[in-house]
Order: sequence, then structure tokens, then C-alpha cells
Amino acid sequence: MANNKFQLPDSLRQAADKASDGLRLEQEKTRRAQVEGGFRQAAEQQKVMVEAVGLARDFLGVIQSMVELGATRAEWAGRVRQAELAVDKAQAELADTQARTAVQHHHLDQVGQALSRCMELFDLAKEAIEAQALPPAQRQAQLRELLPYAKQMVDALNGYKG
Repeated sequence: MANNKFQLPDSLRQAADKASDGLRLEQEKTRRAQVEGGFRQAAEQQKVMVEAVGLARDFLGVIQSMVELGATRAEWAGRVRQAELAVDKAQAELADTQARTAVQHHHLDQVGQALSRCMELFDLAKEAIEAQALPPAQRQAQLRELLPYAKQMVDALNGYKG
């Protein structure tokens, strides 16, 4: 009965229904806009998160590269130090060898000069024998006497070279 007391005319009821339909339509549009806005916002947040994860991955890659570079730098510093020590040792050995060979070279130079003088004397003796007016048999005999001295000088020279 309570419903019957307040009966609205059909025109008002239809107007009220239209107004409520319009209000519902507006509310639905508003809600749809809110949902779409929320969806767009979530999509943008997801993009930002993906970019942040990519940036973090790149940053971690840079850190890893720096760690590897540090390890490589330390390894090469050790290698360089070992090479420097090897070079120092080789230079010391070279200096010792040069000092020893300098004495030997000096000795060999003196022997070479002495043998050179002996060869000059041999050549002079040979020329003197050949310049004399001797019979060929006597000249050959004297040259044969010089031959052992020449052999001794050549053997001595070869002994110092080898």
C-alpha cells in the first residue's frame, strides 16, 4: 500500500528513469574512463619497470666488466713484472757475457796481430828465397823448410778461431 500512495505519473516516472539511465550511463562512462586510465597507467608503469630492469642489467654488466678489467689489469701487471725481471736478468747475463768476451776478443786481437806479423815474415822469407839466384832444386828445398812454419801458423790461427 505504501507504494500506491505515492504513485508518480508515467511522464515523471519516465523522465526519472531517463535521468537515472543518463546518470548510470555517465557513471559507466566515468568508470570505463577510470579503468582505461588505470590500464594505461599500469601499461606505462610496466614500460618504466622494463626500462628500469634493463638499466639495472646494463649497470650490472658494467660492474662485471669493471671487475673483469681489474682482474685482467692485475694479471697483466703480474706478467709485465715477470717480463721486467726476465729482462733485468737477461741484461745482467749480457753484461757478464760481454765482459768475458771483451777479454777474449782482446786476447784474440793480440794473437791475430802476432800471427799477422808472422805471416808477413813468412811472406818476406818466401820472397827472399824466390829472389835469390839459386838453382830450382835448392830453392824448392828452402821453400819446403818454410812449409812447416806456415802450417803451424795456419793451425794456430784456426785454433783461436774455433
